[in-house]
Amino acid sequence: MPYKKILADNLILFRKRKHISQLDLAMSSDVSKETISLIERESANVTLDKLERICAYTGLTLSELFTEGFVKSENEDEMQ
Repeated sequence: MPYKKILADNLILFRKRKHISQLDLAMSSDVSKETISLIERESANVTLDKLERICAYTGLTLSELFTEGFVKSENEDEMQ
């Protein structure tokens, strides 16, 4: 799976799991809402600096953000 898709999927699932909006993530990680939106639409060539800021806010590592299926939805957690 392409890394942009993995990153997008993991970021979307993280936000849904934590019940935060793109705006909340953007403001908390000091990354523009437009960039968050572009990442989630697989349209951004995001910089390492921005990824590090997202990681600092989410508590995820870069490796975790780029691991397919790392962030699970709440329903998947309940199944296990």
